[in-house]
Amino acid sequence: MKTKRVAIALSIFLCCAGMAIGQTYYSVEMPDGILLETEVWLPDGPGPFPTVLMRTPYGHFNNVDVLPRSTFLQNGYATVVQETRGTGVSEGVWNFSKEDGPDGHATIEWIAQQPWSNGNVGMVGSSAGAGTQYAVAQGAPSALKCLRPYRSTPDRYHHIFLQGGAIRYSLVWTWM
Repeated sequence: MKTKRVAIALSIFLCCAGMAIGQTYYSVEMPDGILLETEVWLPDGPGPFPTVLMRTPYGHFNNVDVLPRSTFLQNGYATVVQETRGTGVSEGVWNFSKEDGPDGHATIEWIAQQPWSNGNVGMVGSSAGAGTQYAVAQGAPSALKCLRPYRSTPDRYHHIFLQGGAIRYSLVWTWM
């Protein structure tokens, strides 16, 4: 089993080698002064690049976000993964999507101003990473061109917390 994991890790590494010019970490400042850990990968070749943004409370190195990076990079997209407020090494307190809209707007505007960005940003993510996209949709900056949420719902009230009108204590009590 260990050999299989090593082989998979090595094949992922070899697949990704040479398609990115580097990974850089930034602490992106939000309007209230909180710094969010942000990882930027740039594709090989001349920029500026369109950008795929993934905002996640699960940490920047996880199975949900790490696998798509290679696909985006191979197709000429800069890839940005940001740990949401109060998660990973980002500052602040995580308060289940309360700040996802304003923080997402500030991050998209930050990306659009970077010299490696062509000003076009799309977002992708699943579960809570999809929720960060729903939060950004209303009043989104003009640089945001598309959203690709999956494994989530835009209606958390009816589909997560009160499915069928009954409160889901197992989720609400332990998670919230």
